[in-house]
Amino acid sequence: MRNMKIILGLIIIAILVVGCAGGSPKSVVQQFIKAAEKGDTKAIEKLVTADTTEEHIAFYVTAIAALGGEKSKSITETIDGDTAKVTVEYEKGDNATYSLKKVDGKWKLDLTSK
Repeated sequence: MRNMKIILGLIIIAILVVGCAGGSPKSVVQQFIKAAEKGDTKAIEKLVTADTTEEHIAFYVTAIAALGGEKSKSITETIDGDTAKVTVEYEKGDNATYSLKKVDGKWKLDLTSK
């Protein structure tokens, strides 16, 4: 019984470590949208790749602000190795697709990609 508790504890720790390591692409995009709605560029800088410029951030903050707090209807992610695409579909029909790549084990938004 004691061994079962130890094994169960190790499994839970492993799940927590993997779950917290960089988050999913979807969760990174959700954090980004929340930070952009608040204009929190410090939080955004933690979520984007190193080659992202202030101009890239300003563009996306402006674009998200233009949605006026519109709620998302669905968010889908497609992961292909160390890259991912996340598409956000908004209630009024607008869509936004974000590119991400894994950097040092964490998902980061690649705002420089087309």
